[in-house]
Amino acid sequence: MFRKLLLLSLISSTLIAVNATSASASSEALCANKVTGVVRAAANGKCRARTERKVTVGTTGATGATGATGATGATGATGATGATGATGATGATGATGATGPAGTFATTQSINTITSSTYTLVAADAGKLLIADVLTEIKVPTDAQVNFAIGTRIDIGKKSQPVFISGNTGATVNGSSAAESLDSATYQAALLVKVAANTWLCFRFMPT
Repeated sequence: MFRKLLLLSLISSTLIAVNATSASASSEALCANKVTGVVRAAANGKCRARTERKVTVGTTGATGATGATGATGATGATGATGATGATGATGATGATGATGPAGTFATTQSINTITSSTYTLVAADAGKLLIADVLTEIKVPTDAQVNFAIGTRIDIGKKSQPVFISGNTGATVNGSSAAESLDSATYQAALLVKVAANTWLCFRFMPT
């Protein structure tokens, strides 16, 4: 057993030496002593038949071809969304549009006749002429009730019966909740104009 191990060791050592000096050879013949296991190179490829055993050792073969590429692995999870970038600068103001045509008094005014003792303005009254045929109190609603645009005007006229104009709680007429009145003469007129939130002015026109 010891001799076999020694023989293999000697063969390996000799093979390294042979490959180092004979890289171009395809194989090499060696002679191993049957008793001692000592290995020598056979110059003519022949060994002593009675005392040696012939061993043929091949050189390292050429590197094999590269194997096929494996399948692509699964796609990894999507990363977290990045932070939102800063808001860009405000763009330049656009050009001013063309001025509209000048107003005119040629357009007719709608008329709404009041026949009840109490009347609260509605959105459709904007720009109209309200004429009272009976004694009545005209109430101006708050913005929460009817949100007239600032600048809205409403004309009011009376024939023979008194007319009182006042704001609902939260709305003022001429800076007060007290009623403005048209009661001293026949055929009087007033102009209501909204000048701010819940704030109206009343201009009265008295006959001469």
